[in-house]
Amino acid sequence: MPELKIRPSTTLATLHFIVAVPAAILIYYLSRQYPSQAWLAAYIIPAALVVKGVIGHIRAQLTHIEMAGDRLKYESGLVSKVSRSIPLAKVQDVTVRQTISQRLVGMGDLSIETAGETSRLTITSINSPRVVAEQILDRVATVAPQSQNQNRK
Repeated sequence: MPELKIRPSTTLATLHFIVAVPAAILIYYLSRQYPSQAWLAAYIIPAALVVKGVIGHIRAQLTHIEMAGDRLKYESGLVSKVSRSIPLAKVQDVTVRQTISQRLVGMGDLSIETAGETSRLTITSINSPRVVAEQILDRVATVAPQSQNQNRK
């Protein structure tokens, strides 16, 4: 089966940039019309949006789940890295959570629970989370019978 690589969406990060530019332009024109040093503080808003957008893009590039063969491999982080490798045969539950704003843009959070572990593996803000959940569950269904047959031998 082909590999599946899941990354957080950059849609919201891009939206931060799209909102930051008109906000900065509006603040610039208002500061020219009503001169005051107080307008400098207003530039904090578009600057914060740009910083949040950059952080979102970096996070999306540094976090991913890869499904290769019979394993799920999760990696996240830049300075301190988190890596997990989970056998697909141990996956028990795949949950999709979507806020109303995520549903409007076709995104959601995906949580994977495995047998014998108390923690969930969650990747936030992915595109088409229900489709991805179905792909994972389909792959789990094909791997689980194979592992049961090997245990019987």
